[in-house]
Amino acid sequence: MFAFVRKLFRKCPRCPNDVALRRALIPAFVVICLVLPCSLNQCSVAFADTTSKDIAFFEAKIRPLLIEHCYECHSAQSGESSGDFRIDTAAAISRGGAAGPAINRDAPDESLLLEVIQYDGDIQMPPEGRLDDESIAAIGHWLELGAPDPRTESNESAAPASPLQRDPMEHWAYNVPKLAAPPEQHVDSSHDILDDLAAETAHARGIRFNQLASDESLIRRLYHDLSGLPPTRDQIDKFVNASQPDNYERLVDDLIASPAFGERFGRHWLDLARYADTIGYATAGKERVIKGSHRFRDWVIDALNENLPFDQFSTKQLAGDLLDDPTTQDLIASTYNRLIQTTHEGGLQLKEYRAIYMSDRVRNASQVWLGGTLGCAE
Repeated sequence: MFAFVRKLFRKCPRCPNDVALRRALIPAFVVICLVLPCSLNQCSVAFADTTSKDIAFFEAKIRPLLIEHCYECHSAQSGESSGDFRIDTAAAISRGGAAGPAINRDAPDESLLLEVIQYDGDIQMPPEGRLDDESIAAIGHWLELGAPDPRTESNESAAPASPLQRDPMEHWAYNVPKLAAPPEQHVDSSHDILDDLAAETAHARGIRFNQLASDESLIRRLYHDLSGLPPTRDQIDKFVNASQPDNYERLVDDLIASPAFGERFGRHWLDLARYADTIGYATAGKERVIKGSHRFRDWVIDALNENLPFDQFSTKQLAGDLLDDPTTQDLIASTYNRLIQTTHEGGLQLKEYRAIYMSDRVRNASQVWLGGTLGCAE
């Protein structure tokens, strides 16, 4: 039971605009704009005269900012469009959302997009903190250039994507996992189906592969991914100089069989289970420890190292104390239900906090096991 991710390829910056071809078609575009009913804004979005230098500026300075700070809440890929506003295509960002158009092409310095990132109004984005001055200046310069943007992905829709307009069954948590069909495309450097799937996706998106990693890089990646620890110099030399054809597979098996594997991947589950050694509040300036909480941490690590089936892994945590003749380890596993923020201050309302504790368990269990939230049931 492990997840191993290999970084096989990277994006290759590319510009889909051919300036010479576009200029050659300008007369045809003029005729179309005169004959067909088309608003000035629509024409400017589709046919704005941008140079390859402007597009390169967008790709180098603007797209990374949007992906890092905006896509999580305003993109089709994430399934979110807060404020009925998406920022992942040229048409969507020009159209704006519930607060109005994001870009003012007549007065770029008055654009709503610039106002919200400068924290000048009621709407302040990104919510986690104001961008640095250099990033804000880059976006301002991009707006002055006319907001050149080559993004024309097929996920663009004619209307804003509201969560209420989406089919709940499209959410991954409500669909039965299916085995992927074997890819049709193969590459000479392919080692397994993961390489084939990566090659198929890269080919469809026009992405080129990186060169194959050296043995020294590969062993470092394996150790960090599967154990969280770097290999020693002797371990690197042994792997690089090994002559067995299945040297890689042997190393993977050895790392999965090591105690460090459970410690590495147990951290992910402990985060989901909101594990902590303390109650979450400080009393008289000191944190109060949950006695014995470390036993749950050790149980999770041992369960992963012993490859405990997921149904048993889940049952023991949710209701280990309710099993017939529960073992000590079953009772320790059910400590999951006790890993909540509690208070012991004087004057607290016991019934109120009991409800708070119960709702916390409902929210966490639904998020971890159902991939959704039942917080509204509180």
